[in-house]
Amino acid sequence: MRLPISLVLFLTISLLHGQGRTRTVETDSGRVVLHYFTTGQLSTKEWTDKDGRWGRSWAYDRSGQEIFSYQTRRFAGHASAHFEYHSNGAVRKVEVSDAPDGGIQWYRSSTTFDTDGNQTGFWEQGHDNDGLIPRVTVRPEPTVEQPQELPLPQAQQIVECQKILVNEVFVVSGSLRPVGDHCGGA
Repeated sequence: MRLPISLVLFLTISLLHGQGRTRTVETDSGRVVLHYFTTGQLSTKEWTDKDGRWGRSWAYDRSGQEIFSYQTRRFAGHASAHFEYHSNGAVRKVEVSDAPDGGIQWYRSSTTFDTDGNQTGFWEQGHDNDGLIPRVTVRPEPTVEQPQELPLPQAQQIVECQKILVNEVFVVSGSLRPVGDHCGGA
């Protein structure tokens, strides 16, 4: 009877040790869920404000370098990040889902990592204002630029300037006296 109990206890402790440690901290700004590597370094951090509406999720490699970051929300639709872990506590996969409230836009992605935090894969799917994601793109074949002939120099053109205009004023008088150049003149 002691052997099966000891075996179950040993397996339970081994599995818990292999999954890393999780700690939840309540702060004045909200809740922080911390997940650690089995060696004690921080693996992921998930912060949610005290109302549970806004948040942010981060993932780190063993050296503390940020390898993933995403803003989350639980209103006006949703935006979420779900982590899966390797046995050493490192992030294995991050699944992202995002959709506004009442819109046709939506987005999903999945990013995979190895035990050292190096990205090993990425997949995305969605629909936004410009259509489906990933987009079908057609890449034109590279073209070889053909040498162009330079135009021959042309003879300089002579442009005649416009002549200055002289305005003439004709005064029509209804009197019988002729009108002169000067006021009151003949």
